[in-house]
Amino acid sequence: MSNVSSALILCYFDLASRNLQALIESPSNDDIPSPSEITLDWHRSRIMRAQMSALDEVLLDWDATARDDVQAVLRQIGEGDFTYVSLDSDESNEQNELINAMNKTNDLARRAFGNSVLFVEWQFDHQSIQSSRSLMADRDLDKSSILEYCALTTSSIHLDCVQEFLEKGSDLFPATDENQKRNVADHDTVKIRLEYLQRLIWRALGWDPEFASSQLRQLFSSHDQSSSVIMTDSAVAEALTKYVSTMTVAINNSAAIPMNDDGITRVINVSYSEKIVTVPQNMDNEDSTIASLSAPTSNAMHEHSSVQQRHQLDIAQKTTQLQQQIWNEFEGLSSGEQVKTIEKAEKLQKQFLEKVMNTQPGPDRVLLMQNLSGEEQKLLVLHKLWIAQHAGE
Repeated sequence: MSNVSSALILCYFDLASRNLQALIESPSNDDIPSPSEITLDWHRSRIMRAQMSALDEVLLDWDATARDDVQAVLRQIGEGDFTYVSLDSDESNEQNELINAMNKTNDLARRAFGNSVLFVEWQFDHQSIQSSRSLMADRDLDKSSILEYCALTTSSIHLDCVQEFLEKGSDLFPATDENQKRNVADHDTVKIRLEYLQRLIWRALGWDPEFASSQLRQLFSSHDQSSSVIMTDSAVAEALTKYVSTMTVAINNSAAIPMNDDGITRVINVSYSEKIVTVPQNMDNEDSTIASLSAPTSNAMHEHSSVQQRHQLDIAQKTTQLQQQIWNEFEGLSSGEQVKTIEKAEKLQKQFLEKVMNTQPGPDRVLLMQNLSGEEQKLLVLHKLWIAQHAGE
């Protein structure tokens, strides 16, 4: 395999990013097959064509470079291997530039994929042409469907059209005729809008939305998580944790709820109460914490009030248990280590607050919280507990 110029690769990432952004901004409905023929592979092909078109265009200026070599090198870069990349003298900076460009392109590819799925399903929904589709409603949710659903939902939530839809109730995509226009009252709360998005994604995956939502809700509400093989799968547990956290933050950021503070407190409280689920990475009850969170799936808000009360008590109990474990670990440290840990927590808390205050509400703030490492979350919770313990001093 021949070496590939870093300049070529950067040109490819730049053009591919532009192609993907154009696909997001102007999704075409000219070549959409019927609902019975549409698959996720069809959407993936759209994204792949945009990327391959960029590669072919760039290669016109590098006649001596083979497409197969570039594709192989791109795969290696994704694994952190730069063996076959021709770099200039400043190797470290160039590698970082390539990684950043790759991450941007990959993020746009995920968004373009989610945008394509939502656009097509939105078209089907508005044109009322779902009848030719056979949706699954007679089997348990499988691992691949759950992972695909979580990935699609969490990536789609960052799309501008989705943010606009959640915050204002405006339709997802511009209507091409009067029959496609929906009244804002059709989606008059953030939860209803979010549930609508979830239904579109379940249909894209070939599942009946009500059935799949019910299945997922049962997985969350089951008191015996160990009896469900799928919930003991680490990949599923991680995907569902991220999904719940993302959906919760999306609701809080989009809901027009009067607040008594400047909005920062609410964001941090969401981070403490929901993101804490990812803190105990080495604790025995890691998987069980999944059950303490309620996915905002279809019909969830219509549950009986007594069930909701028990659920809220369950959340409070498990959150308290996690906080107690963190505090017990802290108390087990020597006095010197405790001082160092609190200093570190105070420094992180200050930095985090500054970042929150300098970040606009919406996707950027969501990403800020999602990018907190487990250790950082743990330190933020510890700082909160330390302040509470010494409030009267």
